[in-house]
Amino acid sequence: NGIMTHNYFGQEYLINNLTLGWDATARARFSLTYRIANRNIGQGVTHNAALAETDPVSGKVTINENAGVFNTFLRPTHKWDVNGSVEVGYDDNAFTPVSPRQFQQYRFHTLYRASSIATFTGSFSDRERHNNTSNIPAEAFQPGSNQITNYGIPIDHVDQSRIGSVGVVLPPM
Repeated sequence: NGIMTHNYFGQEYLINNLTLGWDATARARFSLTYRIANRNIGQGVTHNAALAETDPVSGKVTINENAGVFNTFLRPTHKWDVNGSVEVGYDDNAFTPVSPRQFQQYRFHTLYRASSIATFTGSFSDRERHNNTSNIPAEAFQPGSNQITNYGIPIDHVDQSRIGSVGVVLPPM
């Protein structure tokens, strides 16, 4: 007879956004959003009772996020559209060492209608995520003994993604 453990893994998100928009002119619009989020990740035997802290795969991780997003839409001429956004945020915790605690994303898109026979497009996106903290103090079980020791490892995780594209549309005549 084997003992079967049924563990629960669940997540709860609560996200609030506050956005202020401004139509400066018919050709320029701006918005600023403040985001506050709370994420609770629970793992344990049941989801309708307190998690048993004695279970080695049980517990709860809480992550609080604060972020800001700035968006803009510009139409310099009736043939040219430009829009972009900047998003910057910070989390006070991370579920895994490669989960970001600081993040930044920049996006830029443009479209130019040169004539009825040609449209030019371009876009650029830059995303950077960082977790440059240490996981101190943490507890680690030493195999072969019954001792738990504190350890700390600097994480220094950084990842980036940069994507650019250009395009031309030439409809058939």
